[in-house]
Amino acid sequence: MLRSSIIVWLSGAIVAAGVWHFQVVPSDNALMILGVMLSVLFGFYVTQLTVLIGSSASRFLYEKFDKKTNKRLLTLFVVDYRRCTLTCIVTVALVFIYIFFQEQITLLLPQSAVLIVSVISGLLTVALMRLKQMFDLMLRLLMQEAPYVERQTLNDVETVRKAEIRSMMDRIKI
Repeated sequence: MLRSSIIVWLSGAIVAAGVWHFQVVPSDNALMILGVMLSVLFGFYVTQLTVLIGSSASRFLYEKFDKKTNKRLLTLFVVDYRRCTLTCIVTVALVFIYIFFQEQITLLLPQSAVLIVSVISGLLTVALMRLKQMFDLMLRLLMQEAPYVERQTLNDVETVRKAEIRSMMDRIKI
């Protein structure tokens, strides 16, 4: 479902190679910000999953088939979703391992610190590009599903509004 994994991973590799080549070592503050940012990114994935469980969007994906692979779109979405969250979790784990053991890593093997930072940078690039793709996929899903969604929610809002007005009127009469 997500487009061109090759471009995403190639971009991550280019960023990682650039970080390795220029021997970039981020500050502790930058690493903490990265850790927080990736944790928020993981929160996005958890929220997205929570919204999709039991929604008409998941049913819509289940009922539709990919023309190329003849697999259900829900199956393809779940595979992409797992890959995105795995990339995010591995990157968060590497950031926190590096933060906690930075001094030991630098003392034992100074070059390994740059290697870990380059891997983190490459995975971060992949995670951000995948986030963008997942966001675009959700927007496409919104556009495709919109004509098929039942309009009960508008009726429910109107029913609740009438009940609130009746309740308010009953209070005034007392």
